[in-house]
Amino acid sequence: MALSPAPVTVTGQRRATFGIVAVVSLVAFEAFAVITALPAALADLGAIAAYGPAFGVYLTASLFASVICGAAVDRRGPLPPFIGGAVAFAAGSLLVGLAPTAAALLTGRAAQGLGAGLLVVVLYVLAARRFPPTARPAVFAAMASAWVVPSIAGPPIAALITVHAGWRWIFAAVPLALAPAIAVLLPHVRSCGGPPPDQDDPVRFSRIAGLAAGTAAGGVVLQYAMTARSPVVMFGCGAVAVGVLAATVPRLLPPGTLRARPGLPALVLLRGVLAGAFFGTEILLPLMLVRERGASAVVAGLVLASGSVGWAVGSWLQARPAYRQSARTLPAAGCLLLAAGILAAAAGLSDRLPPAAIATGWLLAGVGMGAGMTAVNRHALEAAPPARHGGTSSALQVSDGLASTLTTGLCAAIVTTWAAAPAVRFHTAFLVMAGLAIAGTVVAARQA
Repeated sequence: MALSPAPVTVTGQRRATFGIVAVVSLVAFEAFAVITALPAALADLGAIAAYGPAFGVYLTASLFASVICGAAVDRRGPLPPFIGGAVAFAAGSLLVGLAPTAAALLTGRAAQGLGAGLLVVVLYVLAARRFPPTARPAVFAAMASAWVVPSIAGPPIAALITVHAGWRWIFAAVPLALAPAIAVLLPHVRSCGGPPPDQDDPVRFSRIAGLAAGTAAGGVVLQYAMTARSPVVMFGCGAVAVGVLAATVPRLLPPGTLRARPGLPALVLLRGVLAGAFFGTEILLPLMLVRERGASAVVAGLVLASGSVGWAVGSWLQARPAYRQSARTLPAAGCLLLAAGILAAAAGLSDRLPPAAIATGWLLAGVGMGAGMTAVNRHALEAAPPARHGGTSSALQVSDGLASTLTTGLCAAIVTTWAAAPAVRFHTAFLVMAGLAIAGTVVAARQA
């Protein structure tokens, strides 16, 4: 069946937007709620040592699914991976909620990651195919905003449920919440159409599946290397991971991505630059506030929440008609705002700067991230032909995920293992991330 999406009415756009926001919000709620619920879950199961793997298997499965989904969408259309993602996420959540052992819980977390990876890619494709160009900025803004409320309310709600009803309900109730949103989106996903006949290439799909497995394995080894205490294990596993990733990642991205070739490759690289700078800095803030400033966990959480609010504001700003004429300049402006916000947050090492000032700086960084990232997503999907929307969405996710893994690991290593004074360690990490954001302006200049 050839790719021929049917026109969608304004009412249909509203329903589709509602469904997209509902699914993203649920995925986001699980991502934030699990931080609160997981310690209690593993304590009940007598497997607190599985805390790290419970996050690792989710992220690895999500990365694998993102790659596979892009190839599946381009080969068969978005409907099969959409249904598969919904089933995997719901079944994985139910398995976690009913898990009798740590092994069952980890299996459920892996299924959740597979489902989330499949669903997110399909939602990007849906936004690109079912909405006219004038409506896409608002859709991408809504997708970004859907993370704000869960990031603020997810942990305390999860804590209340854990105390009064038990941690299992946080996961076991997911299928009931997911079903209505999937029902709303199903007709729109089905109406996206299928790929052209010449896109059904099983050999290409198998090759991409192998590359995805290699990338996921490299990511697992890299995460292990970054947490290893032995220098021999750290450098040995790190070398293996770098070798595997160097052999697989470039083949999953548009040709010329790592060289910032003008057009789509530069946009995919810019997604990684923005994500890497933002999330690398984000892990520094609570550590700096709690350990170096003596602030409470509540204050650190509020500072982090300011970034989420700023992200939503930036996403909605880029959707405003007044900014559409300058849409191509938004990624560069976003990089500069992100760098300024990072430097403002770095100033928070001084006791003379109140936490409110740090939150203001991180709010500014969030605005830059929201405006820049959302514009990049929109421009990348508009630059890709419809038959490659799946692959483009996957490439954006791979760039984002790997860059974030590298920068968070780098920043964590700088501030926890370097034998310098705390101020030197933190300032170095902040400056590296600010420099990365500034370098993004060079990449942004090559997007067209």
